[in-house]
Amino acid sequence: MKGGAKAGAARREAIIRAAIDLFAKKGFHATSTAEVARLAGVSEGIVFYHFQTKEGILVHLLTSVLEDYIRDMARTVREAASGLEAVERYIDFHFRQLKANAKLLLLVVRDFPSSLATGKTPQARHVRAQAAAMHALVVECLRRGHQDGSVRPCPLEETAQILRGLLTGATRMKLLGLARDQELAEEVKAFCRRALLPTP
Repeated sequence: MKGGAKAGAARREAIIRAAIDLFAKKGFHATSTAEVARLAGVSEGIVFYHFQTKEGILVHLLTSVLEDYIRDMARTVREAASGLEAVERYIDFHFRQLKANAKLLLLVVRDFPSSLATGKTPQARHVRAQAAAMHALVVECLRRGHQDGSVRPCPLEETAQILRGLLTGATRMKLLGLARDQELAEEVKAFCRRALLPTP
């Protein structure tokens, strides 16, 4: 990488780090691009050069964290010996990511723009595709469980939505400081085992 490209990459990375810190601390809407630029040690024009808008920074953060999450989660669940174990690995993986990337996931939980869920922009379509990929992985875990007998018969799509909703709710409670028990992974796994195990 040449000197100019290296300097540009370093400035972009500084902007990303500054945005993560400020968005997590103050919230996306309460943070200005001028504040991001000041903390990153660059001009506000450089922020706009790399990301066009403040929303562009947030979209970059959301899509990059989701890409890493999906790739690593797919590898984790596919190493499981059974469908039920894949669900349990998914839950463990999720809570490890929650601990390792608390600031970024707080942005997803607290500042996710509704326009990305319904909009027609390329960014919105990309985020929805990522959400669909996460859902498909959970469906795959359940389907494996049906095939190997570790998961009771259940509607795959609806059960996957319920499992994802359970994790989303637990994540929100944990990140927003609303959970009395901060170690929720074992309880969530136990709940899922009770719900998914075949009845004797």
